[in-house]
Amino acid sequence: MEAMLADGVSPILTRTEINYQRPVRFGDQVIGRMWVSDLSRVRWTVEAEIRNGDQLASMARQSGYFASLETLRPIRIPEQLRLRWQAATTADGQ
Repeated sequence: MEAMLADGVSPILTRTEINYQRPVRFGDQVIGRMWVSDLSRVRWTVEAEIRNGDQLASMARQSGYFASLETLRPIRIPEQLRLRWQAATTADGQ
């Protein structure tokens, strides 16, 4: 993220959806996971889940794009990020 900002690029969040499945209480030992589920030429999607033990407490999805901080216009996904995502999804067998 620091390198992108230094290059004048920033992610722009356009949408967030959260589905709450079960309550979480203070003191519960929850585990959160977050991953990039889709990356196109310009747009990205990140998904997340929070689990309380083996029970799913919530699921979320965020989407957005990258923009030039100079022009505030959408740009292509930074090459370095796209290559890392492709390598990770290939390694996961997706």
